[in-house]
Amino acid sequence: NTHVLGTKFVGIVHVQALDTRTTLPPHVLSDKVFGTHGDAVNIASRFRDCSFGAATLSPYPNTNTNTTTDDSSSSSSSDGVFQATLQENVTNMDFLTLQNTLVDHLFPPLGEIPADLDFLLFCMPPGTTRDGSLKWTATSFSDSPISIVNDIACISVGVHAFVFGINMNLGFSDDTSGFMGGGTVADDAPLKCYDAANSWQLGWYRYLSMHRDPRRSLEGRLVGVADYQFANTNDVVLARIDASSSDLNYYIVFNSKSGINRGTEFGGDEILVTTRNASMITLVGTVTPGNDLVVHNYDGGRAALVVSSWELDATASPAYAMVSITVCGVFCQVRSRFRMYFS
Repeated sequence: NTHVLGTKFVGIVHVQALDTRTTLPPHVLSDKVFGTHGDAVNIASRFRDCSFGAATLSPYPNTNTNTTTDDSSSSSSSDGVFQATLQENVTNMDFLTLQNTLVDHLFPPLGEIPADLDFLLFCMPPGTTRDGSLKWTATSFSDSPISIVNDIACISVGVHAFVFGINMNLGFSDDTSGFMGGGTVADDAPLKCYDAANSWQLGWYRYLSMHRDPRRSLEGRLVGVADYQFANTNDVVLARIDASSSDLNYYIVFNSKSGINRGTEFGGDEILVTTRNASMITLVGTVTPGNDLVVHNYDGGRAALVVSSWELDATASPAYAMVSITVCGVFCQVRSRFRMYFS
């Protein structure tokens, strides 16, 4: 999986059929994705703010394409929005069937999505179905630009972040500290970023990310993502610890509930420890001063991973947590409770 950096282009599909149409007009859809008409919180602002400008989303410039199902259909463009007018009924049509029809006619003659279109967001009209049900929210595909969202859910920054995350091959999470664990479905919320493991993959904080040899201890100051730009060269935003005989990676982050991450929905102002294997991110536990986390089955049970903290200040600038991360045996685990294994 590669980092996601630089400018990425997004196209939005608005559908007008004979019997129904996407509820939000094209200029509103553009506003909800890019902020083109003044909307302050959207997926483009989340990418920009959470990456500190390392990754940006821009409207796809070439949305003037032929979207015909017959000679009387038409298309036009508005700030990155494909406006598809179809001369047929689509109520009770399966959303994948409609999506395939739209792709074929958006990009004739072969239905091939342009290589420079990084994200293609279909905002389907009300009345389409998924597995025969009208009650569905969204779906997305990895290694693909395609995301499909059910009508009014296209206002939600959280939905956009989740489906785009799948497009970027990010892992699903079992907690709601970041976007890939789900959470609130609303217009301008939640104000949070991606979790530690997915942030590592994205490469947005690469200059303060630390990949440690698991046989050596690490002590230092963890700074929250929201204060990335205020951290000094000795601070760490993300720490990753790899087990030598396992495919599990451990990620450690101070989940500061402030600034760009003030809407995190789990573990605010706590140290979070997660693992990742393949496509799933699992919470191992949380750490606060005086409450160590000991992972007894680290590295296939050959050792223990101990994460401790003796100081945490969520009101400081930057907000921080002092941590110690060690791989050791039983004796070291006991010592960790008294913070006596400083190097």
